[in-house]
Amino acid sequence: LTLQNVAASTVTIKTGAGSDALTLTATTKAAVTTGAGVDTLTLGSAVAAGTTVDLGAGNDKLLVAGGTVAASTATAVTVIDGGEGTDTVAASLINAANAAQFKNFESIDVSSATATALDVELMTGSTVTGLTLNGGAGGATVNNVAAGVGLSISGSNTGTTVVGVKGATAATATADAFTATFAGTASSTATATAPTTVAAGTVTLNGVESVTVASGGTGFVANTLTLTDSALQTLTITGDKALTLAFNGTNGTAVTGATDAVNGLKTIDASAATAAMTIDLTANAKTTTLNFANAGLTVKTGAGKDAITLSATKATVDAGAADDTITTGTGGGTLTGGAGADKFAVVASLAT
Repeated sequence: LTLQNVAASTVTIKTGAGSDALTLTATTKAAVTTGAGVDTLTLGSAVAAGTTVDLGAGNDKLLVAGGTVAASTATAVTVIDGGEGTDTVAASLINAANAAQFKNFESIDVSSATATALDVELMTGSTVTGLTLNGGAGGATVNNVAAGVGLSISGSNTGTTVVGVKGATAATATADAFTATFAGTASSTATATAPTTVAAGTVTLNGVESVTVASGGTGFVANTLTLTDSALQTLTITGDKALTLAFNGTNGTAVTGATDAVNGLKTIDASAATAAMTIDLTANAKTTTLNFANAGLTVKTGAGKDAITLSATKATVDAGAADDTITTGTGGGTLTGGAGADKFAVVASLAT
């Protein structure tokens, strides 16, 4: 149902037990109750102060296609209630003025850009346990995300999503952790040789020392991620779907002291991954700085047909099974291809 060009000062909408999809366009004020079912309400334009939404039971979504939610006034109280279930709300609908009006939401969709960074702790009526990227050109910025809250990725995302984990800064050097899970679904035309691409775009996690990427999904999918993390030390990759991993911005903390093996990016462990890993560790001078531990970098991959491109730092590589390709940088290192017909491109190392 798409409801548009409503002339009345208030429109009342009630749906039943089905899984309903409702879009509100050109609505000034609304009272929406969607009942049971897995419902999706999309705001296509602004809704006025005094709007009430009750999404009822079920894992419901409140999404955005150009809409906004007005803050309450002294005479018009706005309440947006996710109801029972695991409910998702678009980050771009929430700001400092209206955050407390969103109640009983467990997940924030960060697919659409936020005008200003969203402080999750301002959502006092909700307990946020997850973030989602469902596809879009935007990319929200959310801060004070509680430890243990992860990111689920589906669809094609092209923007930059910035996640500020509470208490995580490069200066603190604590053991902060974050998990990004790919959970996309292949299109009906996808094949093993032409899979559906599920793209995270760029995910920025500055101040987090340990990042885990679960490269999963349903059907023939291939996942892509560009990562930025100023404090990154350990990156763990699991899953049974192909992953293309690149870096942007500053990754790892610059360190001093020849024996320092703690700070800086020291380990990429994809030994538990069973699909092809494409890992590019080349530092692009214009956009990327990779700071490795002075003791060097260790890279492990699993049973997939992997392609690993190293940079100008000493590396220890164990490519596991399958037919892998390892391209060295000027730093050289110790390379183990493992089982399979492996290819070693060492020209950059030999030239030094």
